Parts: sequence; structure tokens; C-alpha cells
Amino acid sequence: MYETVPLPLALGSLLTRVRNVFGQLVSANTNDTLDAVDTAMSPKLAARSLETGRKSGLRHGGRSRSS
Repeated sequence: MYETVPLPLALGSLLTRVRNVFGQLVSANTNDTLDAVDTAMSPKLAARSLETGRKSGLRHGGRSRSS
């Protein structure tokens, strides 16, 4: 990773990519196991995404509320 990229932002980007790939997998190849993992992980991934955004100061498409 680039040293100028804040770690929370870099981790958030990776998490977004993983979430997007998993979402495509679940959409294309649904089964009971994938559905169970999706149901269990969705709230956790959403919470982590919000937390990462807060820590990096990003909101509303990359602009802080004060902008």
C-alpha cells in the first residue's frame, strides 16, 4: 500500500472489494450455506464499513459533513 494512504481508508477499500465479490458470488450461486454466511456477515460488514468511514473522516461520497 502507498504510505500516504491512511490505513483505515486502505482497509476500507479492501473490505469493499471483498464485500462486492462475495455479493456477486451469493447473487450468482445461492445455496443455504452462502445464504447463512451472507445473513450472518452482512450486519458486521456494514458496521465495519461505517466505522472505517468515520475513522477516515469520509462521509457522503468522500466529503465531510462540514464541507
